[in-house]
Amino acid sequence: MRGLVKLACIVAVAFAIGSSALTIWMPGNGSPIPSKAVMNSVYLGGPYPIMPDTGFGAAHMEMINPDQWFTGMAEHYNDSLLHKSALMEREAGISWNRFEFAWSTIQPTPTTWDWSDLDAYMNWSDNYGLKILPVIAYGNWWACKDGDYLQKIENMSAWRTYVHEVVTRYKDRPSFGGWWELWNEPNIYPFFHGDFIEDFVPAMVVAAQEIRSIDPNQKILTCSLTSDMAPDFAAMVDAIGKENFTSLFDGVAIHPYADTPEEVAQKILDCQEVFEGWYDGEMWITEVGWPVNPAVKGTVADYNKAQNIAKTLALAKGLGITHTIIHMWCDWGDIIAGKKVQNQTYGEHWFGIVDLYANPKPSYFSFKTVANLIGQATNLGGLRVEGVNVGHEIYAYAFGQADGTAVIPLWTPSSTKVRVGLSFPGMANYTIIDAYNSVVESGTAKSVHTTISDKLTIIIMASRSGQQVSLDDFTLTCDFDANAVMAFIAIPGLVIVTATFTAKGLKEKKRNNMA
Repeated sequence: MRGLVKLACIVAVAFAIGSSALTIWMPGNGSPIPSKAVMNSVYLGGPYPIMPDTGFGAAHMEMINPDQWFTGMAEHYNDSLLHKSALMEREAGISWNRFEFAWSTIQPTPTTWDWSDLDAYMNWSDNYGLKILPVIAYGNWWACKDGDYLQKIENMSAWRTYVHEVVTRYKDRPSFGGWWELWNEPNIYPFFHGDFIEDFVPAMVVAAQEIRSIDPNQKILTCSLTSDMAPDFAAMVDAIGKENFTSLFDGVAIHPYADTPEEVAQKILDCQEVFEGWYDGEMWITEVGWPVNPAVKGTVADYNKAQNIAKTLALAKGLGITHTIIHMWCDWGDIIAGKKVQNQTYGEHWFGIVDLYANPKPSYFSFKTVANLIGQATNLGGLRVEGVNVGHEIYAYAFGQADGTAVIPLWTPSSTKVRVGLSFPGMANYTIIDAYNSVVESGTAKSVHTTISDKLTIIIMASRSGQQVSLDDFTLTCDFDANAVMAFIAIPGLVIVTATFTAKGLKEKKRNNMA
């Protein structure tokens, strides 16, 4: 059953960009969306410099459009919601947007090409300095089996031409990030209706070969896989051959959707195992996220989502993932009678880190905290607890900034509170913050002690010498409270006593049976 979102009253928010004012329209409560004439009269602003690569991004930023989804980029180029979103992304350390360069939109018929939407999108990206990860996808009704654009591509010559035209048109644009992703999730039925290995993989190879022929320096990601990724990657590699795979693909793309960040980590490790020892390409997460409608699941769930996203950004980088793109930038829905409408229980409408009108959710702020701290930092690796640890599972990763500052996000998978200590290489200024950049504690010391739980804690250590740090410079330990120590001592004793009484009871029973 579809539910209508009860939106707030129309408000206008004005703020200054340089010397110009920008009005952001937030329609709602049955009010019509402002006309295109009104929206297009808003001053765009810019151009802005291309953002440095933070390694973090968001998918489907284009869906913030006021009255259409996926289409209409040309006519909405000046929309204030796009302007607001671009500036918010830059502020949050989001340097990448993932966007599908859909074949059926570009070439709706064998003799018709329409570049208007993509040209406008690339113009917008160039203006705001945001890098684009284009996804080459999907098929086309007139080129695929049974007229199904998600079936096997039968007109491979047309497919090759589409790839050629897209790459040559956009590869030198300022906002093109240098990488191409070849299709989205073809190993599950919603995004490919043929056999993954026999019908899809040959088309992916053709696309990669065409890109290589245009420019050998272009970087190519495989199709992104989801669900049972590791066995599907293994089958893909077997079909292509390791040598050919290495020559064609500079990286692999994964969508490790899971209930918890810790399960995301396991999926990453499973995929890495497939390529271990023979492939040195990059691994990207080009989608991962959690759908939450707080009106249905509650406010706590929305904050849990924020925690999940912050932890995932940290652990992904800590495990060697070079880029992580969150699905997705904004909530979305359908346009009915000129109004945005969301299905209250349909998860796909609720993945956003901002809402329908680019108002930030808790996950926007947690993303911003982590991305700005570790986005351009060096991954130093995972920290292990040294000394005695009474059964606590602790996730901790260390990242080094260019000025010698170390950033260490850490947490436990359970809500159990654990007291930990972290020793620094010398006297240092430190700050402890939460996922929303709120300061918990600060000071100057050679070590710090704090309590962690399933809520992300970040320790920032500013070296007083300014020298670069390494993983070996830090020592992470568990601090025991009295109850933990007593339990640690008592449990072995309890086992011994129990075993003694059990043995004694068995002897008595044996004697009674013999009597």
